[in-house]
Amino acid sequence: MSLKDKNRLPLLGVLMANALAFYFVLNLEKLLSQDAIEALSNNWETIVPLGGAFILTTLFNGLLPSEFKARLVFLKWNNPLPSRAAFTHYALKDQRIDLSVIQSRYAPLPTEEEEAAQSNLWYRIYRKFRDDPSIVHVHQDFLFMRDWCGLSLIALVVLSIVTAVIVDSDKIALFYMLALFGQYIFTMISARNYGERMVTTVLALESTDMVT
Repeated sequence: MSLKDKNRLPLLGVLMANALAFYFVLNLEKLLSQDAIEALSNNWETIVPLGGAFILTTLFNGLLPSEFKARLVFLKWNNPLPSRAAFTHYALKDQRIDLSVIQSRYAPLPTEEEEAAQSNLWYRIYRKFRDDPSIVHVHQDFLFMRDWCGLSLIALVVLSIVTAVIVDSDKIALFYMLALFGQYIFTMISARNYGERMVTTVLALESTDMVT
């Protein structure tokens, strides 16, 4: 089973949690003004906009290519993956990495301006350790948070529009939009951290690998 397939169920959970939150936002005023059970049972008409909004969200996320999702995470158009600075930035921050060992094997290392070359070299090294459990785990986490970040931004756009049209209370609508924006920021930062950890873990394994 691929890492993307393993992430399908957790991503479905993310969608369901967002759907539930959206449903309560659409019905919050009614829930506050009457018995909650009665309010929920009498407001199934909101399922139509709810279902439509999440179908659009899921569809758009499926249409987003991997590179574009990386751009959403790192807010960089060209060479958006963290491997673009693997040797000139991330390797210098991690004490597990002996850069002199890597330098001796792959000299000269790409410079800061050679982002594509850094990504290419890092990927060559990654292929040696792609099946290592520590790499598989952090890679799966990165892919999950990257896809969640993509979903978050699409949800921010789609659900904010639907909320602005349907929800009468400006305060409720604004609070919900801020929560959606917060979700995007949270997932963006988390995906960045996992991406950095994946890059540095590969280089740490390379610098301690005795087989040249």
